[in-house]
Amino acid sequence: MRIFLVCGLMLGLAACTGSIKQTAEGTSSIPSPAGYEHIGLSPVRLSAAIPVEKGLAAAQAKIGKTVVVKGEVEKVCQAKGCWMTLKTTNGEPIRVTFKDYAFFMPKDIAGRQIVAAGVFEKKEESVEHLRHLAEDEGKPQSEIDAITSPKTTWGFLASGVLLKK
Repeated sequence: MRIFLVCGLMLGLAACTGSIKQTAEGTSSIPSPAGYEHIGLSPVRLSAAIPVEKGLAAAQAKIGKTVVVKGEVEKVCQAKGCWMTLKTTNGEPIRVTFKDYAFFMPKDIAGRQIVAAGVFEKKEESVEHLRHLAEDEGKPQSEIDAITSPKTTWGFLASGVLLKK
């Protein structure tokens, strides 16, 4: 009986060693390319990265399909790091959120380059959600109160991110 118990414990431990472990900072044990820090749930293939504008241009055809985009971080949620926006050439940033709310980004990465794996999603943002985002950005109450209608936007739901060091 003991042999079965010992074997079962050893198998359980062996199974655990292959899992992704999130640290308090949100980084994982997934290896990352030189010069990058991996944050998130899934690996990100640096070689597959396309500029976020190119991905956004083809987003309608790529809904639900995993793509890898790269870009410059414009803003990060200052409350938790639970979203970030990437700069685009048309001046309308794209908001990146994180799968299952399972990881967050450092709050001080504006201006840094990232590569993210995930899916594009088109969504209707409610007035309440838009106001919440404005609060997260630290906008003045007058700007928050001026939000009175919903907005349809493209977003990106990331499952993994490479942050350039």
